[in-house]
Amino acid sequence: MARPNSRKASRGRGKRSIFRRILLFLLTVTILAICVGGLLLSGYLIKLDDEIRARFAGTRWALPAQVFSAPLDLYPGRDISSDALQRELKRLGYRPTEKLAGPGTFSANGKDITAHVRAFQFWDGPQPEAKIGVKFSSFGIAAIRDLEADEARDIVRLDPMLIGSIYPTRQGEDRVLLRLEEIPPLLRDGLLAVEDAGFYDHFGISLRGIARAAVANVKAGRVVQGASTITQQLVKNFFLSSRRDMQRKAKEALMALLLEAHYSKDEILEAYFNEVHLGQDGNRAVHGFGLGSRFYFNKPVSELRVHEIALLIGVVKGSSHYNPRRNPKNAAARRAVVLGVLKKRGLITEEQYEEALAQPLGVAGGTKGTVERYPAFVDLVKRQLTGQYKEEDIVNEGLRIFATLEPHTQELLEKNLSEGVDKLEKDHKKEANSLQTAGVITSVNGGEVLAVVGGRNFRYAGFNRACQPEGVAAQELRQASAWSAAPVPCTGQVLQPADGAYRHGCRCGQCHQGAQGQRLFGRRPASAKCAAGGD
Repeated sequence: MARPNSRKASRGRGKRSIFRRILLFLLTVTILAICVGGLLLSGYLIKLDDEIRARFAGTRWALPAQVFSAPLDLYPGRDISSDALQRELKRLGYRPTEKLAGPGTFSANGKDITAHVRAFQFWDGPQPEAKIGVKFSSFGIAAIRDLEADEARDIVRLDPMLIGSIYPTRQGEDRVLLRLEEIPPLLRDGLLAVEDAGFYDHFGISLRGIARAAVANVKAGRVVQGASTITQQLVKNFFLSSRRDMQRKAKEALMALLLEAHYSKDEILEAYFNEVHLGQDGNRAVHGFGLGSRFYFNKPVSELRVHEIALLIGVVKGSSHYNPRRNPKNAAARRAVVLGVLKKRGLITEEQYEEALAQPLGVAGGTKGTVERYPAFVDLVKRQLTGQYKEEDIVNEGLRIFATLEPHTQELLEKNLSEGVDKLEKDHKKEANSLQTAGVITSVNGGEVLAVVGGRNFRYAGFNRACQPEGVAAQELRQASAWSAAPVPCTGQVLQPADGAYRHGCRCGQCHQGAQGQRLFGRRPASAKCAAGGD
């Protein structure tokens, strides 16, 4: 009778043995999978880590060459009226005020003007900011006085206009780099309050932010809130594409963790301020708050007011949807949201909030586009530099090119050509906008190019009829104008690389090379000669 029980027990032990073997097999496979996965993940993390350190620790951005106009020199006896000087100050982004309110402001009292001139790094050394008073007579400037030192000034040089950049054609990224200490406190704190309030507390990703966004999105039934930290946004903009899928988001999170492991919060924040995309200007991508401030308000970031700071912070959410030129209603609504956050966080007072909310968008250039750009002249500068300098140096090394363009002369040339071609069409019964035009103005004394128009659309960076000999209009212009038949003269640019060292831009072989900067603006030594025509 014991044998059946023995067989049952044997069968039970066999089943348990098979179960244990299966369990052991599954456990072994799981452990192996975890080990292999860990090894693969480790290798992937090492690869990502190498990529981050290689790109982030080296040269982070290609720095396009910046092209500046000729600065306006003010001195007793200069033939310029009070109205003309006010126009020049406004063109440079100076703001008229009842009393001086910091660099970049001016006040007019009758014909006399007081101005707080900006500091600027010129080719021959830095010029500190200064408060000046300019008195006028019927002949022009009668006297200039330093209001702080209470003494007469022989000459004051206004900061030049940034008239364009020479950036890589393929990438098209343009930026003006800022150090973290150059960023106004309200802009820095406001951006963090709106985009990532816990930036200095998390380690690259915010679990609390992910949970909060998930709850908000579930309640809304759609994606209404994101959870990306500033570190993740920087990773996406700097290393990854804008593609939206789980694989990219996972990679973004891993790279954010690695970035935080190697670099300080301040380094990451500074990089974000210089990398974030703030708009598009044709094929030029506007990156960073340094250029964004000039692109939208024609002023350096240090001079931004509360409503302007709020607008720029608002554009970060979507540079196209909240573009104040193309979508002013969206931009104004987003600005109001940002101002509300600033008030709630105690960054601005109730009075500042109400005042900023009542301000117009105040975008320089209105809805037409950029501020003041002269593509035909910048094209001429690029042509003269090509062959003299390596292209990668021009578009990557952050050169500062001090050229000879005079904005007021350029304005007069544009006005005369526009009126002249309209009159020709009317007098000869031509269809409107059927004729093209081009023009160049050079200095009588030194031969410097003061203004260039390459076509009827002055702001269009297309075919440059003033400089391209294959153009029919250019051929007719040379035949009609003896002065334009000669080669375009040397402009004598002074180049300043990002390292601060200056190089003389003229390579005609006969220019005066003894002192940097003296070739500029027709004020070089009497002994200097240039192949284009010396004094």
